[in-house]
Amino acid sequence: LYEMHGNVWEWCQDYWQEDLSADPVIDPQGPDTGECRVIRGGSWVCEARFIRSAFRDRAIPEYDQGSIGIRLAHADHL
Repeated sequence: LYEMHGNVWEWCQDYWQEDLSADPVIDPQGPDTGECRVIRGGSWVCEARFIRSAFRDRAIPEYDQGSIGIRLAHADHL
C-alpha cells in the first residue's frame, strides 16, 4: 500500500507524551503507561494540513471511530 496519507489515522504503540525533546531521536519510545495512545497521519475527516505522517495526536484506546485504523507491514519489507 502506497500513498495512504489521509485515509485513516494510524494507531501507534506509544503512549501520548505532551512535550517531546527538540533533539533528533531514532525510534523514540514514549512513556511506559498512560491514558491515551498516539495516532498519526490524519484522516478523511481532517483538514489537509493535518494529513502527513509527522502529524501526531492522541486518543484513548477504547475510542471507536471509523477515522482511526492500523497499517499492517510484512517484516521482510522493513
